[in-house]
Amino acid sequence: MKVERLDHLVLTVADVATTIRFYTSVLGMEEITFGEGRKALAFGQQKINLHAAVQPPLPHATTPTPGSADLCFIVDDNIQAFLSHLRTHAVPIEQGPVARTGALGPSCWYTFATLTAICWNSPSMIGDGARRYVPGVAGPTPVPV
Repeated sequence: MKVERLDHLVLTVADVATTIRFYTSVLGMEEITFGEGRKALAFGQQKINLHAAVQPPLPHATTPTPGSADLCFIVDDNIQAFLSHLRTHAVPIEQGPVARTGALGPSCWYTFATLTAICWNSPSMIGDGARRYVPGVAGPTPVPV
């Protein structure tokens, strides 16, 4: 047996409404309501459930804390265009564009692409980043596991 993929993750946030506003208006995610009025953000085949720090629903982490996560998203546009988009929304950039290592490594051997990143903090104190695998540079050959 092995894990196939991540179904969803849960973020503990200081303010659910502020978090939803940022992720829907700036990053284009969709707000969804489920269960007994719980909130989540959907994008692609992914979902981020949101827990308010003041009263997170059960079950939850042992010590749910706002701002204790870093999220890295792959974007569908070139990184400079995405940087301009963030600046249009007055998102303060902490770092980037810079080279980074992602889930596929610092580069992706089968698409011949390198990973470039922009990093910022969302209003909910989550460390966010946008990544884009940029075509044109071959990555390392994969090591058999």
